[in-house]
Amino acid sequence: LDPALADPAADPDQDGWMNLAEYAHQSDPAAFSPALFYPQNNLLHFSRNLSATDIYWRVEGSSDLTNTAWELLAERAGSANWQEQPGVHVTESGDGTVRVTESSVFATRVWRLQISRP
Repeated sequence: LDPALADPAADPDQDGWMNLAEYAHQSDPAAFSPALFYPQNNLLHFSRNLSATDIYWRVEGSSDLTNTAWELLAERAGSANWQEQPGVHVTESGDGTVRVTESSVFATRVWRLQISRP
């Protein structure tokens, strides 16, 4: 295997998703992938690779992109349970689909999903 293609930051299929994100979402890094997460009003949903117990997930939100202050909404380290902030609820189905909802409704809401290895 070419080390340049195996690098977590590499994007061999040039779809804009680095290998670490493709692994975390159980997507094929050698085939073009559409969006890996889907924000909608007060809901964010994405797929999580159930076998990837070495991934740290962090969901953040912001209502104002001119102020780059992102607030932590939920996080999960490896196989631990999701840790949610007040007003945030995370549900997972058995197939790895994750849904993050906020009880507050914002006129504008931007979500950020950070993925890393501890």
